[in-house]
Amino acid sequence: MTTTTAPSRSATPTSRLVAPAAAVALVTSAAFTALGVFADGTDGADHSAGGFLVVLAVAAVAVGIVFGLVVPRTLAGTRSAAVGLGLSITGLLLVLVFWSGLTPPLAIAGMLLGTHARRTGQRAGAGGTAVAIGALALLGYVAVYVSDWMATNNLAGM
Repeated sequence: MTTTTAPSRSATPTSRLVAPAAAVALVTSAAFTALGVFADGTDGADHSAGGFLVVLAVAAVAVGIVFGLVVPRTLAGTRSAAVGLGLSITGLLLVLVFWSGLTPPLAIAGMLLGTHARRTGQRAGAGGTAVAIGALALLGYVAVYVSDWMATNNLAGM
């Protein structure tokens, strides 16, 4: 009787980071959405959990799609830099609709793919750009939420 074994796939250092990166993306979206909903100091503001749960559900679906389908498939191919750059740019553009909770999953996935591209030498320059734009998107996301929180709570003379 002859047996054959399937070739084993060893996990790359980047592929081991997919689940932790997904968790960080979801927690970041949840934390800043909670800040926006529950720490709104505007008179008459609705602090209901309904809006929070809707945005959290949208962010969870985005995390599932991006980190469950897009990132693993891209890591297996040779387009990490291009896909990472596209995700980071989209995350940066979505800072304009910060309340959607979509910037963290897209920006963090773009940064992860950009890092993979740099490590493997696949268009390292574009990979570095994906990391930089993803970081800029996250910084913008945090800045918008903090300034919104300061404005609605009448801090710093806003």
